[in-house]
Amino acid sequence: MNNDPTPDIGQKTWTDPVRLHFEDIGIQHQRLAGLMEALDLAVSTARNAAVDRQMEDLIQLVQLNFSSEEQFMLEQGYPDRKRHEIRHLRFLEWCMDLQCCGSDGRGRLTSESCDEIRVWLRNHDAADDRRCRDYYAPVALEG
Repeated sequence: MNNDPTPDIGQKTWTDPVRLHFEDIGIQHQRLAGLMEALDLAVSTARNAAVDRQMEDLIQLVQLNFSSEEQFMLEQGYPDRKRHEIRHLRFLEWCMDLQCCGSDGRGRLTSESCDEIRVWLRNHDAADDRRCRDYYAPVALEG
């Protein structure tokens, strides 16, 4: 099994800056998945202090991930950067609203909200981030 996050495009490979960027983003995405598991556990066991801590950690990592993506897109002149950034901003605002106000009408986060966060992250990676990776594949490949 190949654990290399580098896309398999025949004999060609990513150039170093692009490859390293996408490896870093992949690591951040793995950490986000782990934080989502911890958040699910905290919500399912109704440990409010743990929910608050996990949600704070999740928001901080999402901010880091989005900042890394946006900086790379800016530096590389990604043409769909603004739309991508708006999606990031809306998601962060929603997460902060959930953190502040909860989703159950009583200031608590629900397992349904956790599922919605997970689905958004998955869909964002599968659609928006995929478009970005696909854009750089032909641009950033060596001979």
